[in-house]
Amino acid sequence: MAAGIISRPGTKNGPCEGCGHRDCISTRMRADSLCGICHQPIGYERRFYNIEGQLVHAYEYENKIERER
Repeated sequence: MAAGIISRPGTKNGPCEGCGHRDCISTRMRADSLCGICHQPIGYERRFYNIEGQLVHAYEYENKIERER
């Protein structure tokens, strides 16, 4: 499974800043959503996974898997 990254607003691959484009709104909402493990925002420029429809920081998820081994 590959981790995703959301580019910062205003960058080449990121959403516009404060626009009304549906894709940009959706991307900003995804970045604002809370990690299913640490409950902090997913944010920008951080690796994350979509685990069964829930976004989690890659760091948190990978540590959780290691602890469970």
